[in-house]
Amino acid sequence: MDGGVRRYLAKDADAVICGQRVTQGIQQRRASQKAIADYPDVLIGKALEHSQAALTAVQPRL
Repeated sequence: MDGGVRRYLAKDADAVICGQRVTQGIQQRRASQKAIADYPDVLIGKALEHSQAALTAVQPRL
């Protein structure tokens, strides 16, 4: 194989890997949204965790 073909194949492989990462991220978001839709308590729990973490991070500066 010459260098041009190798570069082309490397670019193509990079595009496939990038596409897989994007697809995986979309699937994770959809699964998370479905879990929240099926179990609204999960959303409330996550919101509580987030607010507690934010308060813990800010308290030392107060």
